[in-house]
Amino acid sequence: MKPRSTIKDVATRAGVSIATVSLVLKGQTERYSEKTAVRVQEAISRLKYRPNQTARNLQRRLSRTLGFVTHKDYELLTRSQWYSGVLDGVLSLAVERDYDIKLSPIASDNSAPERKLEDGSTDGIILAAPEENGALLKWAREENMPCVVVGRVDLNDKVPAVGIDDFEAELAAARALIAQGHRRIAFLGSAWIQWSARQRELAYDKAMSEAGLAAPRELRFLGRYHEQSGEEAAREMLKLSPRPTAFLCASDEIAIGALRVLQQAGVRVPQDIAIMGFDDELKVQLSRPQLSSVRQPTSELGRTAAALLLDIIEGRGLKERKIILPTTVIFRESTARPDHSDAAVGSM
Repeated sequence: MKPRSTIKDVATRAGVSIATVSLVLKGQTERYSEKTAVRVQEAISRLKYRPNQTARNLQRRLSRTLGFVTHKDYELLTRSQWYSGVLDGVLSLAVERDYDIKLSPIASDNSAPERKLEDGSTDGIILAAPEENGALLKWAREENMPCVVVGRVDLNDKVPAVGIDDFEAELAAARALIAQGHRRIAFLGSAWIQWSARQRELAYDKAMSEAGLAAPRELRFLGRYHEQSGEEAAREMLKLSPRPTAFLCASDEIAIGALRVLQQAGVRVPQDIAIMGFDDELKVQLSRPQLSSVRQPTSELGRTAAALLLDIIEGRGLKERKIILPTTVIFRESTARPDHSDAAVGSM
């Protein structure tokens, strides 16, 4: 029986060090050239080299546990359908691949998250919608351990990431409202703590600008992705004269809160003020009227992020470091309908 090829055999054939072969197997592309990677892959193919996963697990002391990290102060795992949907996708793949999940809420003011994240209890981390310029994102950039960000895709950032194109998705929603004849559109968003909040407000600005419409400060409210923020925003908008004819909301939570206040004030939706949400959570389909929204595939985001992380952990090369999933604008009763319902708009 022919002896099994070793990593040393691969290194010798490719003319590189064992360490370089290991880096190629881990997909750490910043540490070697594409030409080197090709030589190593060709050597692996010719020698039919297969890493001994059991030995690698023992050497690296794999726990077969993935960390799912959120901001502790948001307390969103049980309140937000976006977080719970993403976690559902992560769990679905983890169960299939025999991995456990460790939930790790970390406070935003934690300046040294590595003390909790690098305790050896997890093999890699899925970082859910990290705060912009916060300690968690800074830690991820240092790549102290395998990490994938979900809910934020910055093409200029080296951290592997899975998400949607928040800018294009919100731009499609704003353009849809403008196409329905709205000229005084209010933006009900969130402060720029997260990537998505910034991108969605910038999309509103672009849509209004390209249509030659005014978007003064009075027509925007930046709070949080909470129903309470939607309620507060709607109360402020109802004080304006003239009032907005449409609310472009950066989340369904905001849209639900705004709808509640409008109904309490006797404002008809969509006849007096139309509402467009974002996320397409189940609750918008249960509201009366049903809310139009931008649908994003939350469960698929989580599953894709988990698959990307396992590729890193298990030593497979990454074909893509940034993955953007499509979105769809869903038209329901809270806005006028276009010529076709449930229209796909702004898909990537």
